[in-house]
Amino acid sequence: MQEMQEMRREDTFWNKSKKQLASQLEISLKDGIESHRAKSWLEEHGLNSLKYSHKRHVLIELILKFKNPIVILLIISAGLAWFVHDTQSASLIFAMIVLSVGMDFTQEHRAHKTAESLQQRVAHHVEVMRDGHKRQIPVTHLVPGDIVMLSAGQLVPADGVVLESTSFFIDQSVVTGENYPVEKRTIDSIENVTSFSMGEALHAVFMGSSVVSGYGKILITKTGIETQLGIISGHLEQADPPSEFSLSLNRFSLFIFKLTIFLVFFSLIINLSFHRDWLESVLFALALAVGLTPEFLPIQVSIAFAHAAKRMATRKVIVKRLSSIHDLGNMNVLCTDKTGTLTEARIKVSSHIDMNGTIFDEVLDWAYLNSSHQEGVLNPLDQAILKCN
Repeated sequence: MQEMQEMRREDTFWNKSKKQLASQLEISLKDGIESHRAKSWLEEHGLNSLKYSHKRHVLIELILKFKNPIVILLIISAGLAWFVHDTQSASLIFAMIVLSVGMDFTQEHRAHKTAESLQQRVAHHVEVMRDGHKRQIPVTHLVPGDIVMLSAGQLVPADGVVLESTSFFIDQSVVTGENYPVEKRTIDSIENVTSFSMGEALHAVFMGSSVVSGYGKILITKTGIETQLGIISGHLEQADPPSEFSLSLNRFSLFIFKLTIFLVFFSLIINLSFHRDWLESVLFALALAVGLTPEFLPIQVSIAFAHAAKRMATRKVIVKRLSSIHDLGNMNVLCTDKTGTLTEARIKVSSHIDMNGTIFDEVLDWAYLNSSHQEGVLNPLDQAILKCN
């Protein structure tokens, strides 16, 4: 297990030979890892998942909803109304708070539940070699030392090296940004593995990639947050920045609060300057503060967001954070670039010339003959040549 922990800390697993990997993982490349060692690994290091943060308890999520500045202002107003024995106003404000917070919490809680159910639906199993026998296990139960069999259409469930392959082409654009499938070869076919970087490691596969064609037997070396995809996800793991709507609401709440404080003290000073009863002056100032509070604002915002989220749900869009709806609706132009949108990721044959630079049809004929006999996934050059004829 100690050797496995050292392997876990070592990032460049693709720079090690097959024997080195098997030795560090203490496994047989024929039989795979033993079940009891796999169970110990899962208990100590967790599932093969990219989840970093622990899920908050539902009560914590509910309490955090009361951190909204306008809600805090309403709570203060409700307390003041209760203090001056205006129970009707206090009850109304309190009801608005409960409805607003309740609607926001219910909508976002349902969205998170829906997202979790979708993740469970797409969860899949893989065929592995453990204890010398093939078996199907959930991808979340994979550990370093598992030997996984992959074929066309499957996702690479963790980082590893190729032990066997047949026309094994991988789309690893999620990790490396490469636009085209890459043929992965067995680790035995690679000379001097220590000289390769991640992008050059043609014997290594990475979590999140997809198998385009062929068959491959993979030795898993990294799982979960220790994979290259997990490392990338870790850099992106941070608190969500406040939305523009939240910032605007905070500014508005602060403005209302300052205005209320100013008018309360102003009215109190005026009443006292006319030698009116100080208790009545204080009660009047507090009543003024309650009257200036926009108690219907939170419920109006919640209803608007809930309606927008419902409309987006009919278009199969799950809104996990209601305040993001405002940012999306306030967007005039969205500028983005990804292969296949602004760019085509496609090569075209523009001309076919001989050694002298003149157009020569026979060059294209020979190129077509060569490309038409390629096996596995055709590379972009072959595809362009075949489409040209």
